[in-house]
Amino acid sequence: MFNISMGELLLVFLIAFIVVGPSDLPKVAKGLAKAIRYARGIASDIMASINLEGEINEMEEAGEAAVKALEPKNMLGSVGQEVLDVTKTVQSVKKDLTGELDKISNQLNKKLD
Repeated sequence: MFNISMGELLLVFLIAFIVVGPSDLPKVAKGLAKAIRYARGIASDIMASINLEGEINEMEEAGEAAVKALEPKNMLGSVGQEVLDVTKTVQSVKKDLTGELDKISNQLNKKLD
């Protein structure tokens, strides 16, 4: 991982032995091991958080795609769009005919009066 040779590792231990002393060396090693475990735990938590955010984004995108797929115009495709267009046309014709019938009815009522 760190690409340290055996000679370099021995040199680090020798310097630590001289600086810390033989009586405190086990305490320092224990503290260093705790610090390394703590740092690894934090790194693991960060990686899990990043993975979780990626999964959340994927789920949101899948949900949006599902909502779009469930819209009536998307469910029926081009046939559904044609049905919607015909429905609008029929409603427009109905409105026009109703207006014309009202005009004719008003004219008949005027002549009958």
